[in-house]
Amino acid sequence: METFKWIPDPSDVVVGESYETLISDMYIGPEERRAVSGPKRNWSLKFRKNRTEANEIWNFYLDRRGSFEAFWFNCPVTKQRYAARFQDDELSRAVFWRKVYEFGLRIVEVYLE
Repeated sequence: METFKWIPDPSDVVVGESYETLISDMYIGPEERRAVSGPKRNWSLKFRKNRTEANEIWNFYLDRRGSFEAFWFNCPVTKQRYAARFQDDELSRAVFWRKVYEFGLRIVEVYLE
């Protein structure tokens, strides 16, 4: 697996955790709950890069085919390494004077088999 090596804007990193719970409404009695997975970490990252680095990140995203392929991600906050994937299958970026590129990425932790 490849490693995502680019450092986001350190002032705009959001770290979260999520759980997946299956909740079944029972017609006679209380609801039933079952933990499906979790916790899974997720990150929201913002980038402001020059043309070269922005194109490297863009190509890394295209090579992974969006959320399809996992990669290694080093959390900029905890410095721990996680198996992860992109959360979204769509990527866009704002281009200023063909020199500065701004965009955001959302990354989620995955469990390796």
